[in-house]
Amino acid sequence: MWSLDALRRIEVPTDSIQLLFYLDNSSQIFAREFLQRHNIYQKNFVTINIGGGWEIKRWKAEKYIQLCKMIHEKLGLPVIVLYGPMEKSEAERISSSSNSILATETSLHEMGAIIKESLLLITNDSGPMHIAAALDVPTLAIFGPTNPRAQGPYGNISEIDRNEELECLECNLIKCPIGNPCMKELAAVTVFDKLQKLISKISILKTQDFGGGLL
Repeated sequence: MWSLDALRRIEVPTDSIQLLFYLDNSSQIFAREFLQRHNIYQKNFVTINIGGGWEIKRWKAEKYIQLCKMIHEKLGLPVIVLYGPMEKSEAERISSSSNSILATETSLHEMGAIIKESLLLITNDSGPMHIAAALDVPTLAIFGPTNPRAQGPYGNISEIDRNEELECLECNLIKCPIGNPCMKELAAVTVFDKLQKLISKISILKTQDFGGGLL
């Protein structure tokens, strides 16, 4: 985590990069009741977060719609769409167009509690990505203008996906002068392939867990 370099330069020890995010009891009750209303079971659904700090970090709505349809049709898993205050209309479009479940408006802790109950999170480079890492929830993170080596996700089973054909990745720009190809041209099928890879990792670790292994 490059943001810790400043501490290392002044010889402050950094023994761990584990993130912490505590869930209060009311948030966990909120999440359980939300899942019950939609007949969804713990660790048997996928969460997606469509938000991101600025527009060109965000994978496009039509791509999320395509991905959600693949998850339903090929994996048979429900999808819950998470969003921030400025993204509700886009989240409504994604959920209604893909037969996914729209989350109610939540606090960060309520969002975290829903993520904690899920099998995994698919997300742009964003705050919820770090919340998932802190909660040890497997994460598939979609990157473009930012650097996954600097930004994470950390502390859990994870995969990243990005348009590796581009030379302008990690530009760190707020606005894109060439039309945001890192997000517009990243195909849903390639993200779905990474999703399957992440699910395979989860399955392997579950097998190890039942055998008295790592987990």
